Amino acid sequence: MRAPRRPRPIAPLSTGLALGAALALGLALSACAPQKVVVRGQELPVAQAEELVGPELAAERAAAARLPAAARAPRLEALAAR
Repeated sequence: MRAPRRPRPIAPLSTGLALGAALALGLALSACAPQKVVVRGQELPVAQAEELVGPELAAERAAAARLPAAARAPRLEALAAR
């Protein structure tokens, strides 16, 4: 008859796991920062920027929808650059 197996000792926290936890914490903290975007050279909160460019973006999307796919991208990229 065989002797019962002994359980393996629990290993201490590996450096890879600790590094992964530190990176996840950093990512979570950076996601909590207030989000800002640059519109027409001004740094604005996202909500204010959406109000400012919403009508222009809607009009550009409507115009681009009538164009072939190859012509849409340059128009939308030009809008994004403004």
